[in-house]
Amino acid sequence: MYRKAYLQIWWGLLFLLISFRVQGIDLLPDFIGYVLLFLGFRALVSLHLRFRTAMFMTVLSVIYRVALTVILPGSEEGKPILSYPLTPFLESIQTIFHFLIIYTMYQAICSVAKMQGSLDFAQKLEGAQKILLYAFLAVAFTSPLLPHSVDGIVALLFIPQLIFIFCCLYSLILVRLAARQSAISK
Repeated sequence: MYRKAYLQIWWGLLFLLISFRVQGIDLLPDFIGYVLLFLGFRALVSLHLRFRTAMFMTVLSVIYRVALTVILPGSEEGKPILSYPLTPFLESIQTIFHFLIIYTMYQAICSVAKMQGSLDFAQKLEGAQKILLYAFLAVAFTSPLLPHSVDGIVALLFIPQLIFIFCCLYSLILVRLAARQSAISK
């Protein structure tokens, strides 16, 4: 029962984290990812209330994404939107939503793992949660510097963003492990 919900979350994260376009058409649209995340979190609310918070953050992210698409036409079609002066700031807000969704999800899965007696898995989640937080903070502080940096320093400023991306991809692995744990603990 819960395995399906974890797999919905896994697929939802995959749709959000990976953008695959063919001739300008996004084959993994974010909206489907948000719907899958919402459904997965909703199914897990009975396990822990933090899943409700993650569900709420997902809804806020959808509302923001729709508003962003209205404000910045072309942002969903893959057209360059760099001509808008507030684009980096507006996209940073979307990154904050993604961080909050993943961070809250980590908290919820970690709490469930502890309740089920999977302390090793809970420790992995807590470690990953700390790394995600540090990577996000590094991205938050270095992102505003990117457009104004000297060429040699630009590469260094992308390192926190790469770490954040790897943390998000690691989230896929941890959600898959949570699905396996839920199948075992039935």
